[in-house]
Amino acid sequence: MLAAVVLAACILPDRGIIIVDENVQNKHPVRFVEPTPLTPEALDTCLSLDEVKPNEVCQPGDAATVLPHFLDPTKLDYNFCSCDIDSEEDSIKLPAVTLYVEDRANDVNKGLDDIFAALMLDLRPDEQDPSRKVLYQSYVDPTVALKPTTAIEYEPPRRPDTGRELRQLNLGLPSDDRADQIDLCNGAGLPLSLGYHTLRVIVSDAPWFNPTEDEQTREIGVPDLANGATYDTLEYVFHCDDKSDPENKHCVDQCKPRGEQQ
Repeated sequence: MLAAVVLAACILPDRGIIIVDENVQNKHPVRFVEPTPLTPEALDTCLSLDEVKPNEVCQPGDAATVLPHFLDPTKLDYNFCSCDIDSEEDSIKLPAVTLYVEDRANDVNKGLDDIFAALMLDLRPDEQDPSRKVLYQSYVDPTVALKPTTAIEYEPPRRPDTGRELRQLNLGLPSDDRADQIDLCNGAGLPLSLGYHTLRVIVSDAPWFNPTEDEQTREIGVPDLANGATYDTLEYVFHCDDKSDPENKHCVDQCKPRGEQQ
């Protein structure tokens, strides 16, 4: 009798079993890889490891050139102005920077996914249509996949090779036929209001969400989570001075005729 009770206690019910669809499974999410400062001792140790080849580094990029997440308007490089949209642009633009995105081979065919990026302005948590906030598309095309970088190989020491690949997103750097630095306060299609604004950079490892079979209806900036997409974001806070405000006299000189700044 006791043996029967013990045996019954070991029988597991078949309720609550979840079947994973291998066609949409994605165990390895896409992620931004930001350089972090290393002490000289740590850097020496990293570069001396046997696994690190001469053309590889312990992290992508130079930590000294990382764009801060708060673009302090008291510093000249980030003292942006809103100008006359029809005829002017800000002569101070977002400093050129490269963002690195890491992805690993997917679980289905062991291939590498395309990575798509978009820039979003002042996205609020209660926004019903996030795709309306995707701006600056003349600088970053959210419908074109990022290209793999050939200038740098990134293989973290003492981690097994899992087919990871590094992509780079250029902000204000030449990319194909684009070479313009981003005019944060004027490049969104209208001069931004006086005050602080938030720029969100989002990357996803699948084309954006498509609610219908029509490719034209893709909701740019909305990850297609139902089909296994993953995503990552970075946010930057910046400030715009208003040229029409008498307290912002520097904007009178800083706002230049459009096309004059090369």
